[in-house]
Amino acid sequence: MPFPHPRGLIYSGLILLATTPAAYGNAGLPLLPVACSGMLLALVSIALIEAFVICRKLSRPFGQSLKTSFAANGCSTVIGIPLTWAVLLLLELIFGSGMYGLETWQKRVYAVTAQAAWLIPYEEKLHWMVPAALVFMLIPFSFVSVMIEYGVIRRMWKDLPRRPVFSAVLIGNAITYALMAGYLLNNLRSALATHA
Repeated sequence: MPFPHPRGLIYSGLILLATTPAAYGNAGLPLLPVACSGMLLALVSIALIEAFVICRKLSRPFGQSLKTSFAANGCSTVIGIPLTWAVLLLLELIFGSGMYGLETWQKRVYAVTAQAAWLIPYEEKLHWMVPAALVFMLIPFSFVSVMIEYGVIRRMWKDLPRRPVFSAVLIGNAITYALMAGYLLNNLRSALATHA
């Protein structure tokens, strides 16, 4: 398929700009940049921890385990996290992205779970909503990470039986996601204590 002519792209862009309604600063907070930047910052620590688990559970040299862990975690961070976020956002858009308020604990839970992918702009409450929504998003992220990392390791080490590989990936992710959840829960506690 030939690449479109630049003039056509320019015209399409101008039409899009001319027909797009005004953007407002209270459009909400997409958590993908927050989640991805946090995961990328933690990637070295996560890969080291999971490499140790892989090394111990699969009896592989640590150097090989570290290389494999970096490849698997890189794929789950760069591919899995954004895809999972996109699915969560789609579900949010389909099933309820309205502003329902935060008066009751049920509405607060709804705001940081069902609307976690793109937080509704309750600016005065984002100090606790962001870490709470990130804790919730760790749940689907962890499932996708396990599946992607398992697939990457199976491709790299075809000689290993499936069950031990899955067990090593599951244990490694359980440890690292528990550490991330603990960190975020501590941030949530701190945010609630300082804004009480």
